[in-house]
Amino acid sequence: MKFLKLTLIILFTISVASCSSDDDSSNPSSANISGIWQGESFDYTGTSTTEILGESITTSFVGETENINYTLTFSENPNEVIADGSYDVILTTTLEGQTTTQTVPGIDFLNSGSWELDGNTLTFIVDGEASEATIETLTDNLLVLVISDTQEINQQGVTASTMIDAVLTFTR
Repeated sequence: MKFLKLTLIILFTISVASCSSDDDSSNPSSANISGIWQGESFDYTGTSTTEILGESITTSFVGETENINYTLTFSENPNEVIADGSYDVILTTTLEGQTTTQTVPGIDFLNSGSWELDGNTLTFIVDGEASEATIETLTDNLLVLVISDTQEINQQGVTASTMIDAVLTFTR
């Protein structure tokens, strides 16, 4: 259960740091991103390796969202992003050949903050911490953000490293 909580904390941190990249143009403009975006999906895969007392345990995971009810609202001057809503995750983990699936309900999407756009790099600044995202697609009606991130936590002799690849899709 502690491993699941650690994984969920890492996933939330990464969702705050969302990466995004633009396939439709090489330099998206802030005018294209301004407005209200409805969350359609937030699916991810990854691995988590925990080392304790010289033993290493690797877990793979897949998260698929359902009951999605969240929006991101981007405004300019000042560049603010307002996040609202939550979603459920169907989390499938595999550890030492054993696969388990559970539903994690009511996950808040992202804290509100500010944003900056530089080329395809979208930076969220939430509670003083910056997180970069790459825009894969940005059109009048579609925003696709791609995340590839690694997080490491060292606590009381335990090291946990999580690598995640995620795709967030929004429409308006």
